[in-house]
Amino acid sequence: ADGGAAEGVWRSLFASMRTFLLLVVAGAALCGSVSAKTTSEELMEVQQKVMELMGAQTASGAMLQDQSTAHAGQGVSNAHVEAFEQILQILYRMRDKVKDQVESALEEKKTAQQSVQVLEEKVEQLSDNMPMLETLISMVERMKESRFSQPNSRENPHTDCREIKSVFPSSPSGTYWVTGYQATKDKAYKVYCDMERDGGGWTLVLKTWYQAPNMYRNRAAVGEADDATTGKGSPFKLSDESIKALIGPTNNFDVMADQIGYNPSQSHGNYEFVVLRDYTGEWTYEKAMAPSTSPTKFQSYRSSDGELAWSGNLKCGVGGAGINCHNLIDNSKNPAGGNGCSIRLGYQGGADQHHFFMGATNSDTYLYVCNGAQHSSGNNMVHRFFLRARSPADE
Repeated sequence: ADGGAAEGVWRSLFASMRTFLLLVVAGAALCGSVSAKTTSEELMEVQQKVMELMGAQTASGAMLQDQSTAHAGQGVSNAHVEAFEQILQILYRMRDKVKDQVESALEEKKTAQQSVQVLEEKVEQLSDNMPMLETLISMVERMKESRFSQPNSRENPHTDCREIKSVFPSSPSGTYWVTGYQATKDKAYKVYCDMERDGGGWTLVLKTWYQAPNMYRNRAAVGEADDATTGKGSPFKLSDESIKALIGPTNNFDVMADQIGYNPSQSHGNYEFVVLRDYTGEWTYEKAMAPSTSPTKFQSYRSSDGELAWSGNLKCGVGGAGINCHNLIDNSKNPAGGNGCSIRLGYQGGADQHHFFMGATNSDTYLYVCNGAQHSSGNNMVHRFFLRARSPADE
């Protein structure tokens, strides 16, 4: 009996050792197989090996039930603990590895997002250059057609009055045919050009007065360019679309204002024209335009000789239609209708006389700088507004 018991113990120990070896071999195989695998492949192999180990454990458990000694059972349990401890260590290492991979992937994602943002900004910057490139291409194509060697006509229009002045410097003030930027010959329209004051090249876009018919906040074209030099009775305006085409894709332009007739209670004559320089904004006459996004400057000149009478700045963005400016900004000296100007052009003045209005909320027009309070309401006069697109040479 003692011999049979001893034999059972040895068989049980042999089974435990066999199970332990199976577990260790499986663990070692697992350690060797996962080192060169991807994380997903590693996890699949770990799962498979664990299932194998669980099968080995189940088999050894059945064997233990056939044994009669507690000693053998204890040996197999220790083997299981050691084998599964090895598996746990492998899994712990894999978990740490996966954590590192996740952190690395998140860092790569962050870098990729930053790269995408940089690329998006670059695409946006490049896209912003396209309108100017298209404009330059259009101008060069026109030059290729030798249009600059031919006098201005409906069949041979130019971009604007400034281009005509540049190509034909001796061109007098009068009516011409233009297309605006990025337009074709078949869309040419007639305009009035001032070729004399402040270097010339000015295109008349608006001639209006207080309660002028069909004018206030009208985006459409009104009247004819041939009426540019007449007084009340014949308002004139280019359509907003045509004005935008004259300004070009940069939305950066100068404005010149003058008048036909005058307010006799403020001055003895029409002695002034005013230039608003470096205005940037999308043109509209349907409402008051927003303030310029670039710094501006106002300058008043004596009409007879172009002598500078005042320079300063006014705050724009008020009124009812187009560009309207009133309050003094940038520590500007108050022109006060002439009282604060280096050349007093009128005989009246006042501290609040610093206005430049294409259309007040009541449709009135104002030019109060150095020639008194020149407003069209109640007076036989009109105000005219010319535009000239700016170029880098104007800086």
